[in-house]
Amino acid sequence: MTLQELKEILHQGENSSVEFKEFSVRPEAIAREMVAFANGSGGVIVIGVADDGKVVGLGGRPSLEEWVMNIARTSVSPALKVSSEFSRWCNLQ
Repeated sequence: MTLQELKEILHQGENSSVEFKEFSVRPEAIAREMVAFANGSGGVIVIGVADDGKVVGLGGRPSLEEWVMNIARTSVSPALKVSSEFSRWCNLQ
């Protein structure tokens, strides 16, 4: 995903295929969104963004990718195979 694509997602806001989650989100909330997207047409979960589209960051959460993949494997039954893209962009807004 390019920086411009990410900016466009943030500008358009949440919808049926985009969900924003702050870094302090509970694993159960991520799992619910994964299941909803898996049962539909797919979607994007952007972590580190408030519901209003404001970038709040990741709060230094270590191993974010591993944490998300573990949720897909262990908190959802049957386990989901998800793709991920982790970017560290500065000055998004």
